[in-house]
Amino acid sequence: MASVTLSMEEFSELKREVDRAQAQVVALQQELVEARQADPGGRIEMLAQLSREALTVVRFGIANMPPLEVKKWPTGAVKRVAELLPWLPNYGSDDQSLAIEMTAFADDTDQIYREDVRSRG
Repeated sequence: MASVTLSMEEFSELKREVDRAQAQVVALQQELVEARQADPGGRIEMLAQLSREALTVVRFGIANMPPLEVKKWPTGAVKRVAELLPWLPNYGSDDQSLAIEMTAFADDTDQIYREDVRSRG
């Protein structure tokens, strides 16, 4: 096994360098968080509000427009919305439940459409 011998001064200097590097990492991580949260024009908040309003419309459609009565539901888009929900700034457990419901609705709708096509042809 190899060993290294350092004077106390050399060890102290290495320790200071490690401490400086760790402080720099923390500072850079903080800058990264701040850069991700930067929103000078309030656009992120407005996009979050837009998303919330659009979700209200989607919920209404899912609840009131059954696949057998409304042909060509955009199930791919419904699934994609469900996938993107976790990216909302104010994502919560209700959103998680909604994502599960949306995905299930889209899957069921796809199945209904496939069965309808098979029965016709």
